[in-house]
Amino acid sequence: MLHNVEPERQERLTSTDTNIKRRVLALIDALDAVAKADTTDTALMHRLDTLRQRAQCSDVSAPLSAKSLPEAWERLCQAHERLSSPKQNGLEQLADWRAEHDYEHQDWYLAFVLHETQALLQQLHDMIDWQAKTLSVLTACKEYASDITQSSADQVVSIYEEVAELQKKIQATTAFLAFVSDDMRAGIQANLDEEKERLSTLQQQLSKATQVDQVAALAELLHQHFPALLIFLHPEHSALGVHLRKVLGPDLPASLILEAMTEVDQVLTLSCLGQLELHYNQNHKVYKARAALPNRPEQEQDLAVKEYAFAQQHKQNQCRTFLRELRAMRQLEHPNIVPVLGALVGVHDGHPSAYLVQPWCTQGDLQQWLGKARHLAASTVVASLMTQLRMALAFMHSKGLVHRDVKLSNMCNSTSELYKETRALLATDPKQRPSLFSAGQRVQRPVTTQAVGPAIDVLRDAPELIPEVVELLQQLSADGRGPSNIAVRRVERVQNPVLWERYSAKRWEMLHRITSQEHYDQLHTATVDALSGCPALLRNTPCQERLLLHGIAPDTMLRDKIVRLGFDYRFAGRSSGHNYGLGVYLANHPGKSHQYATPGANGERMLIITRALLGRAYVHPSPPFGALAPPLLPDAPNNERFDSVIATPQVTFREVIMFDNAQIYPELVVYYTA
Repeated sequence: MLHNVEPERQERLTSTDTNIKRRVLALIDALDAVAKADTTDTALMHRLDTLRQRAQCSDVSAPLSAKSLPEAWERLCQAHERLSSPKQNGLEQLADWRAEHDYEHQDWYLAFVLHETQALLQQLHDMIDWQAKTLSVLTACKEYASDITQSSADQVVSIYEEVAELQKKIQATTAFLAFVSDDMRAGIQANLDEEKERLSTLQQQLSKATQVDQVAALAELLHQHFPALLIFLHPEHSALGVHLRKVLGPDLPASLILEAMTEVDQVLTLSCLGQLELHYNQNHKVYKARAALPNRPEQEQDLAVKEYAFAQQHKQNQCRTFLRELRAMRQLEHPNIVPVLGALVGVHDGHPSAYLVQPWCTQGDLQQWLGKARHLAASTVVASLMTQLRMALAFMHSKGLVHRDVKLSNMCNSTSELYKETRALLATDPKQRPSLFSAGQRVQRPVTTQAVGPAIDVLRDAPELIPEVVELLQQLSADGRGPSNIAVRRVERVQNPVLWERYSAKRWEMLHRITSQEHYDQLHTATVDALSGCPALLRNTPCQERLLLHGIAPDTMLRDKIVRLGFDYRFAGRSSGHNYGLGVYLANHPGKSHQYATPGANGERMLIITRALLGRAYVHPSPPFGALAPPLLPDAPNNERFDSVIATPQVTFREVIMFDNAQIYPELVVYYTA
C-alpha cells in the first residue's frame, strides 16, 4: 500500500503493476517452454523455477516436448513485445497521468512562501543595519582615538585631580565658616574666594580639552562592540580611570578598571549627593540623600544610596560582583522595578566602596507597610500587589535573570497608584464607606482623594450620628425595660475594609445560597433601618440582615481588637454567658446589652452596634447548651446547618447567637452614660 498518494493515482499504479506482473509471468512461462523443448540442462531448469517462484508463479506440471519449441518461442516473442509496448504494459497511461490542482493547501503554501520571504527580507535589513551601525561605531572609535593621540593626556588628568582637591577644600571651608569667629572669618573668606576663582579657571580649561570624556566614551564603545581592543587603552589617560585607580588601589588589573569605567557615571560623585543619612545597616548600608543628579540638574529628589563596601583581601571579586549586578539592573527598565539612576565609586568614612543610586521609596518595604496597616490588605489590594510582582518577575525572566531572594522586605512600596488606592479605603467622609453590594449585586468600591488619618486607625468620629443613635436607643427602649437617662457622648464609625469585604462576601453567598426562608420579625430591630451614610439593610432578603447590639467593658484594647480583627466567637463573651452555645451573643434590646456595658472610671459605657446576617435562624426558647455550631437543618441531605440561633426565653430578653465571625460587622462604637 502506497502512503500519501491520492486514491486515483494509487489505483492506476496498482493496475500497471498487475499488468507488468502478468506480462513477466507470461515471459517466464515462454522461456520455460523453450528450455524444456530444447535442452535437458537441470541447472537451467532450476534457475527458471527459482525465477518463477520469485515472480510468484505456480509450477509447471510436466516438461514439454521438442515439437513445442517453435510455439514456445513464438509465445516468448509475443510476451516480450507486449512487455516492451507502453500501450500494453500500462506505462503510457501512468506517464500521461496528471495530478489535480490542490486548491485546499494553496493558501497555506502561499502563506508559507510569504512568511519565508518576509523572514529573509528582515534578515537582509538586519544585516544592512548591522553594517551601518558597525561602520558608525568604527568611525566614532577612530575619531576618539585620533583626538586622544593629538591631545595632552597627562595635563588634562592633572587638571582633573586638582579640580577634585579644590572641590573638597571648598566644601570643607564652607562648612567651617559657620563656626569661626568674626575676626577670622574675613581671612578664611578671602582664601575661599581664591579657591573658587581657581576652580572656575580650571573648569574653563577642561571645557576646552574634552580628551578625558573621549577616553571614557571610547572605552564604553570598545567594551560594547570590540572588547578585545580594550587592551590598547590605558586607564591612566582618563580622569575617571585615575579616580578609579586611586580609590580601588594599584593592585587591580587594568582590564577591571576599564570595565568599571564603562559602567559607572563619569560626572557623578559623592559630593554631588550632599549629606548622606544612614537608614539601613544590614547586608549593605543604605543612605538617604536629597540632591539633583548631574543628568537632571533641574529635578531635586530623595535618593537611596546603597553602599557596596570593598574589603582589601576580596576587593577584586567584590568589584566584579558589583559590576555584574549593575549591568543586570540596568537591563530591568520596567514600571514595577525600582530603576537605577546612577552608579559611582568613591571613598566614604575612609573605606573604598561602590554606590548604587536609586529613587527613595517613601513608604518603605511591604514588610514595614503590613506591620503598620495589615488591616488594609484586602483581597483586591493583595491581588494588585501579586499582579505587579508577577509582571516584574516575568520581565526579569524574559531577560534571563532570576531574583534569588523574593521576600516582603525586598518589595518597595512607593507613592504608586496601589498605595493611593489602599489609602482611599479609609475615607473621612462617612458616606464614602466602601460598599460591595447594592440590591444584592456587587458594585465598585468608591474612590476618594480626601486626606485620611493614620493607616492604623479604623475609627472615624461621627458626631452627626449622635441624634440618630439616641433616637434608635430610645425607640428600642420604648417598653420601659431599657436603661434610663441614656446620654450619648460620642459615636465612632468603624471603617475597616478587610472586615467589610469579608462580611460582604458572606452576605453575597447567603443571598444566592438560601432560596426559601421564613423571616423572623419578632426582634425589636426587625424593622430598624441602617443609619445615615451606611449601606441599606437587606432585611427582607434571604440573608435577613439586622442591626443588633453588643455591650463590652470599657477596655480600649478589647475595643481595638474588635474593630480591627472583628468579632471572634472563640474570645467574645464570658464563660457564664455561653448558655446557648459557644458563639458571639448579640441583643436586640438596650436592656440586655446594657448588662455587659459596665461603666468606666468616668462613668462612660461602650456599646457596639453591629450588622448581623441571621440567614436561616433556629428559633427556640432554650437552645442546646454548650453547642459549638447551630443545629442541623431538618431533612438536610448534606448535613447543612442553620446560620444562626435565636433564643426566645419567656421572661428575659431575646438573644442572637452567631457562630460564624464573617456574619457580623461592627458598625458603630457608642460611648454613653445611663
